[in-house]
Amino acid sequence: MNQKIIFTCSHLPPHLPLGYQFFEAPDFIECELLEGETSQEALARAKTAGLTVVGWSVKKSHPKV
Repeated sequence: MNQKIIFTCSHLPPHLPLGYQFFEAPDFIECELLEGETSQEALARAKTAGLTVVGWSVKKSHPKV
């Protein structure tokens, strides 16, 4: 089962970094958690990618069959 993290952002770079995509609204950005990555590590990765994150939540996604 894959886990994704949804970031709520107050500021976005001009182009979304590779691996990030919009989720339901322009200020919600989704990306997959890397193997063994914590939400804090994903947050640091998003900040390094230029996202200004004000909140986040982790969701589990079931593989498509």
